[in-house]
Amino acid sequence: PEALSVSSFKRYLESPPLFWLERALDVRTIDDRARELDPLRFGSFVHEVLRRFGAGPARSERDAGAIEAFLSQALDDLARERFGPEPLPAVRLQLDQARLRLAFFARAQAERAAAGWTIAAVEWAPPEGHRELDVDGRAVRVRGQIDRIDVNAAQGAWALIDYKTGERAGDPRKAHRTKSGA
Repeated sequence: PEALSVSSFKRYLESPPLFWLERALDVRTIDDRARELDPLRFGSFVHEVLRRFGAGPARSERDAGAIEAFLSQALDDLARERFGPEPLPAVRLQLDQARLRLAFFARAQAERAAAGWTIAAVEWAPPEGHRELDVDGRAVRVRGQIDRIDVNAAQGAWALIDYKTGERAGDPRKAHRTKSGA
C-alpha cells in the first residue's frame, strides 16, 4: 500500500502476513450475533464523546460537575444517534460503564484546567494528512491523528493526549518500541 494508518502500520510490524490478509485482501470475520459493543466500537464511542467535549462550549470549564454534565449529555445524545431510544441491555450496561469513566475524566480534566492547561486542538492531523517513513527501502505514507493537544502558556508546555478506554493503561514506550529501544 502507498499509505497506512498508524494502526495499520503497527499491525504490519506485528505480523506482515496477517496485515496482508486484513488490509490488502480485506479478509474479515463477520459475526452477526453481536449484542454489545466490541472494544474497538466502545473506544470509538467514548472518543467521539470526548471529541465533542474538546470541540464544544465546555472545553474551558474548570468545574468537574459542569464537565461531567456536558459529557453525560453528549453520551446520551450520541447513544440515541447510534443505538436508538432503546439500546440492547448489554449496550446500556456499557453506556453506564462509559459514563463512570467519563465522570473520572471530568475530575481529572477540571484539575488540568485549574493547573492552567487549555485544549488547543482535538483530532489533529498533519495538514498534508500523512508523514512518510522508510519501510524496507520504500517510502510509505503513515496517516494518523492526535486525539488532543493541550497547552499550558504559563509553563510554556504542550501535551499530546492519546485517549485509551482499555481496562489497563499501557506504557507507550513498551507499546511502540522494541526491547532494544528502536
